[in-house]
Amino acid sequence: MAMHKEREISAVPRAANRGAEGGTVRSRGDFLSHTSRVLADSLDYETTLAAVAGLALPDLGAWCIVDVVEETGAMRRLAIVHPDPEKQALARRLEAGWPPDRDDPFGAPLAMLTGRSEVIPEVTEPVLAAVARNQENLRILKELGIASLLVVPLLARGEVLGAITFVGSQDGHHYTAEDLAEAEDLAARAAIAIENARLYRAAQRAQAAAEEASRAKSQFLAITSHELRTPINAIIGYAQLLEMGLDGPLTEEQRTKLERIQASSQYLLGLINQVLDVAKVESGQLTVTREQATVAEAVEAALAIVQPVAAAKSLEIDNRCGRGLEAYLGDPIRVRQILLNLLVNACKFSAPRARITISCDTVNSIVPEARLAGTGPWLRIDVEDSGIGIPHDKIDAVFEPFVQVDTELTRDVGGSGLGLTISRRLARLMGGDLTVVSVPSQGSRFSLWLPGMQQGEADGAERSGNQDSRGLAVMAHLILERINPLMEGYVQRLRSDPGLPEAASASDVELRDHTHHLLSGIAGALASVESSSHPAGDLLRDGNTIQRVVAELHGAQRRRLGWRPEALGRDFANLRETVEQELRAHAPAALQLEHSLPALRRVFEQVQWISSRGWNLARVEEFGPNADLQGAADETAVLALMRPEAEREKAVAD
Repeated sequence: MAMHKEREISAVPRAANRGAEGGTVRSRGDFLSHTSRVLADSLDYETTLAAVAGLALPDLGAWCIVDVVEETGAMRRLAIVHPDPEKQALARRLEAGWPPDRDDPFGAPLAMLTGRSEVIPEVTEPVLAAVARNQENLRILKELGIASLLVVPLLARGEVLGAITFVGSQDGHHYTAEDLAEAEDLAARAAIAIENARLYRAAQRAQAAAEEASRAKSQFLAITSHELRTPINAIIGYAQLLEMGLDGPLTEEQRTKLERIQASSQYLLGLINQVLDVAKVESGQLTVTREQATVAEAVEAALAIVQPVAAAKSLEIDNRCGRGLEAYLGDPIRVRQILLNLLVNACKFSAPRARITISCDTVNSIVPEARLAGTGPWLRIDVEDSGIGIPHDKIDAVFEPFVQVDTELTRDVGGSGLGLTISRRLARLMGGDLTVVSVPSQGSRFSLWLPGMQQGEADGAERSGNQDSRGLAVMAHLILERINPLMEGYVQRLRSDPGLPEAASASDVELRDHTHHLLSGIAGALASVESSSHPAGDLLRDGNTIQRVVAELHGAQRRRLGWRPEALGRDFANLRETVEQELRAHAPAALQLEHSLPALRRVFEQVQWISSRGWNLARVEEFGPNADLQGAADETAVLALMRPEAEREKAVAD
């Protein structure tokens, strides 16, 4: 349906035209500058666009129609704007019931068809009746007045995003070339605003989708890691039971295979723990503390663990940090974890009999690649090796999860590709960073940057995270690390205890029997607290069947040796005191041990309870179900220990 004969632009000067209608003359430059600012001030283009179109009405028409083309291709009437408040109420009614139609000869349909501006000098009565959707539409259109139209498309990069239609309500109204130029300038600015707003919304949607995907991935990794840890711990535990010979003696070949099973299981458990750390970091659940500590403590703790690895390859580790007082503000446990990762990597990629150097210094200047905020000073710890090095184009990649620089070179040394990922993210969580300088075939220098500080400046340093459970994880590591001296100290303490005459008649082998595995189980329970929501005392009930079996075996073995229930209690008291003494002697100074010891004692209480049940079960086996239990210190307590575990838990809860 044709609505205009042809595109006609009046040659009447603009000022004269506006004067005839009582309009105001404005500077076109000022107007467009103002509208640009209005459009730039908001990403809500739908509201802003209607307001800007209204600003142009004194110059470009009596009222206007704003149509937009959705990203789906559908057309929508965004607004109908009239400068007269009374007629604006009519415009709102029209807007609600007069959507654009693809056959409309003006607005977005026309703009999408031609892609160019159109001037319609005359809108006849029949045409007006044809575009109205109903009689109410037609009545409102006549009341608003619709004599001539100026349609300008909203174009961005050749795409029609909509159109603004300016309506002249008086017969004989003519749009000038200047009117057209102003309308097209306005439309160009509006189209840019629409495109920017849509790009921003698309970016927001993409970011939200990426964040949701990241959350889903982190949740999957966390759940999977937790689920895998349970069967792997069971594999390790049952291998320990087999090694103890409970089902009969083992041949040397069987023991060798069991050692391989345990070594592989421990490696897999370590890998799962690393994946869990990555998931925690990415989901924002991994916390760090902020406290003052000296670098020497962290370096010495890491070196104590890595020295056997270095000795196996005849590597020399040159510690130049000494016993200096260089201090930093951060998490000592996580700093030690980072240094351990760096030192283990240096050992892996160094040739036999090579040298690894670790040094530290407090500096005020930083390298450009270090992402650090603040003015310093900074504590920098360097771990330098002379290994295979890293190509320049792979520097950034080594900090990505599961990335190894060269699979041909790294295949023999192994590794998950997670150590550096976790280390850098931990460093940044503490307000520092991890950087590297490397030359292929010559070696690498990894630099750990931490917020530095002078001694005594951290009195107000704030802590974050659960220090109790973090301390338990450190204690678990120390127990496993020093299990042999722990066993020696425990046996000496038993023999020197005057309240334990039973120990005097037992051999060292009998005193040690099961205790080594019992301590390993306690350490495993402590290590689980960091990623568990359960209280420490519940851990042995929550599914650590192996530790429970070992604890019962310990009590049963003591019963067969003739130990009284009171002696079993003193046995556990001596074991706990030996562990606490060893922890006090070797725990990092930054670890506030007293905060974590109550949880350790609760775990010991739980183990002792299970062991006491084993003692009583052995007595029942020896004397039968009608055994006289009067020899026990408290018959009620003994009977309670023999209840099913669910009843025991209910009794404790009551």
